[in-house]
Amino acid sequence: MTLINGRGLAKDSQVIIAGSGGATYEVMLTRLVYEDVIAHESFGGDIDRVMDAIVKNDIVWADFGIADGASVYANTKVWCAWWAKSMSKRHDSAKFICVDPGWVPNSRLLRDFDLFTRISSSIIAAVGPCLGMSHSATVAAQRYMTALNFPDSENGAFWVSPEGKWSGQMKASTKERLPWIHDEKLQEHSFAAVTRATRHVL
Repeated sequence: MTLINGRGLAKDSQVIIAGSGGATYEVMLTRLVYEDVIAHESFGGDIDRVMDAIVKNDIVWADFGIADGASVYANTKVWCAWWAKSMSKRHDSAKFICVDPGWVPNSRLLRDFDLFTRISSSIIAAVGPCLGMSHSATVAAQRYMTALNFPDSENGAFWVSPEGKWSGQMKASTKERLPWIHDEKLQEHSFAAVTRATRHVL
């Protein structure tokens, strides 16, 4: 961010941001409903207080029905998509794209998860590619490389697996499929919260 703030990016630079298909909440994850959080008595309708609490991890996730680490992770990845879109509006000389790398169950992501989850993931690793639910780390890395060739019209886009899948041909998200990703109010307020937390005006 210091590099961007200092105008250190060359013209036509491309910034590929690691997103996650978890941000779609289409497969076994729980979405934070911002309208409910904003209306909660602890925030009194103040959206900026909500965003600041999330940035600082001061929010009590369980109060809003999110009790598992995977869903918390998915909710933080929504911010990656928002950040890419917000940056694309402010820096037309560079391209910002958020990419879902897909699900790679044989990575070390699950090393701290419970035994049931690790066993389940080993099964997904075996049969997932046939079901469109997982792929190799090589395929995941190639998704980032593919994004480098996207046209300028995709600046700010969130590219993700097909609906209900963790693998397969990536598609740009749409407002119809993922309205919270495309909510401009949430995009801007989350961006403002990141700016306040990092003290960088981007």
